[in-house]
Amino acid sequence: MGWLNSEKAPEKWSPAFFKMFVERLRTALNNIDESNLPDGLSGGLIKAHTVSTGALANFSHEHSIFAQATPYTTVSITAVVVGTLIQWTPSNWGTGNVKIMLEVIGGVSNATATATFELWGSVSGKLATVTTQAVSLGLLRSSVISPPGQSENLFLKAYTSNATYSAQALSAKVIIVPSY
Repeated sequence: MGWLNSEKAPEKWSPAFFKMFVERLRTALNNIDESNLPDGLSGGLIKAHTVSTGALANFSHEHSIFAQATPYTTVSITAVVVGTLIQWTPSNWGTGNVKIMLEVIGGVSNATATATFELWGSVSGKLATVTTQAVSLGLLRSSVISPPGQSENLFLKAYTSNATYSAQALSAKVIIVPSY
């Protein structure tokens, strides 16, 4: 169980005290569970007068679909599911202007073919697409899109335009930019 001893702050913050305080905070946050808060919490975790929540508006969260040491390859000319699922729950991200993006490190084995990577929702269908004809693996990022309005699983599909040449992906993730 994480804990944070709320003792009086010293007159002068020495590096040793500051390190100990940050270590206690890290331990408390990384080991939190329901038993830490038997009576629950009222209000938000960040009080408006301590941190400007507007400063968090461009903070993004990255959720990996997969990340491999060697690229995933497919010669399928029809979309195949790659990696794992991400459970999307709109209520976890506030009620504002939440946006998402697909990011893939991918390529194709020959520049005469096109590798296509698509972000899909189990209810919404195709949400975002990135394509490349680059032979070397490179960073591909979709345009910013609105996320699904309901809870559903998000997953990646990949395919190539020519079955002779493979589409390759080293990693894929969904980037979520919440509005607080």
